[in-house]
Amino acid sequence: MIGGDHASLIDVEQIRDLIHGFAHRDRGEWERLAALYAPDATVAISWFEGSATGFIAGCRDAHEGGQIGGVKHVLGHPRVKVRGGRALVDTDVTILMRVALGSSQDLVDVTTWCRFFHFVEKRSGRWQIVHWTAIYEKDRMDAVDPDCALETVIDTEKLKSLPCEFRSLAYVLHETNQIIKEDAIVAFSPEERELLKSADNWLVEQDCARKAHGV
Repeated sequence: MIGGDHASLIDVEQIRDLIHGFAHRDRGEWERLAALYAPDATVAISWFEGSATGFIAGCRDAHEGGQIGGVKHVLGHPRVKVRGGRALVDTDVTILMRVALGSSQDLVDVTTWCRFFHFVEKRSGRWQIVHWTAIYEKDRMDAVDPDCALETVIDTEKLKSLPCEFRSLAYVLHETNQIIKEDAIVAFSPEERELLKSADNWLVEQDCARKAHGV
């Protein structure tokens, strides 16, 4: 969706290309990934909250340390709302992950459905991400070996104790010694409604400022 009377189709396509640049994360192209973010950009997802620089460093450490291998983020068509030099982007995402768990190191596939929600600004003529968060919907875990019973690989009670919208992802993060942000935003929650409200307010802030200065 394109919002605002002066939304440029070129701007919208540039923003969509920016969001799809997240593919650099799966490929381990860290400098290209960093170029997507403004210097003061922040990130808040299931396993990290802080600067985009810190997020990229965490991804790089996990990638090079072999904590989690075989991760693929499949991004859908970004829905873009532009207002002047700011934009909001809402994108459906499927996260595919293959990891070895348990004492027998059996392979499991984890599939997570979520949305990536970005705050984007045009700075010095270039669109950059200033904040990114995720809204988690549901996930599942499956044994790769059809002869393997999943309950023999994982602690089912621990799994049940985790937030249902991303419990399989959270379980894998825990098993690979990563911090779990259990207050991550989930779909249809008060936190999601507050996020969307604050995002809309952020989008129109610049219009208020421009009108106050007679622009």
